[in-house]
Amino acid sequence: MSMNIQVSVKTMEKGAATAKVEMTVTPAETVRSVKEKVAAAQLIAFPEHKLVCGGEKLDEKKTLGDCGVTEASAVEFVLEATEDSVVTQLKEFLKSRDLTCDELGLLYCYKHGVSTNQALKTIGIEMKLADFIKDRKEFVLEGGKISMVRDDTSLKPLSVADQLEQILKENGPTMEVTALCSKFIQKFHVSVANVVQMRPLDFIMKEKTKFALVGNNMVTLKEFEKQEKAKQEKAKVEGSALRMARSRSPQTSRAPPPAPWSSRRRQSAGVRARVRARRRSRSSRTRTCTRSSTRRSLRGASTAAWRRR
Repeated sequence: MSMNIQVSVKTMEKGAATAKVEMTVTPAETVRSVKEKVAAAQLIAFPEHKLVCGGEKLDEKKTLGDCGVTEASAVEFVLEATEDSVVTQLKEFLKSRDLTCDELGLLYCYKHGVSTNQALKTIGIEMKLADFIKDRKEFVLEGGKISMVRDDTSLKPLSVADQLEQILKENGPTMEVTALCSKFIQKFHVSVANVVQMRPLDFIMKEKTKFALVGNNMVTLKEFEKQEKAKQEKAKVEGSALRMARSRSPQTSRAPPPAPWSSRRRQSAGVRARVRARRRSRSSRTRTCTRSSTRRSLRGASTAAWRRR
């Protein structure tokens, strides 16, 4: 025997009115089944919720009949999710690889049927996903990608410098900071920022005994600092000499400067005068041709009239 019940949905969304869900159920249905139906109808992505009837939490394993729920009962659906619930869900997507905010948002929406922004609003958090990630210590946003701080890594902040030094010896001795960090991630499946809890560039600048910054965002080993700087100075000198040689070459001489505005104006006035003269000449020739043709027509007409006589 079925019955109609009304369930009041209570979330933590700020300024949201309490939603009412009318359902047709049977006394044999379990509390868990009813909770899942309400969550699907209201697009609630969190499994942390409960049904309350008469001020008491209903056991999800029992049936509605066992709990004494009738059509006249006041049933409430109460959401119990927190920020940790969102963190747990996001970690599931970041276990295999780092993702951008857009990729993470699309995967979340595909699995849970609701956007991350709406999910955060449901638990009373009025912020976007990127801002939420920045506020949580479990994640690091670096280079436009979100990575998860892993607790199972065996690396320590003191050993990161040794690993970076080894990567430079194998691929360097000079590399871009971003390329060096990418090699580190490929090797250990964790970013430098996750381990040292600071920006990689700041960490490299801190380790002055091992590394040296040369050029724009380039890092080298300390023992090759003088050699790399000498190479850069040589490249600068060669570049300036090449530019000077090009500037002196007649083939690359600069074009003459444009004429002043007054002379250009005079030139344009002369062009307009010549155009007007051509038009007058053309119109006069046209009038002359028209008169000639008219005279020939009149002469031919008079000759024909004289012959008819």
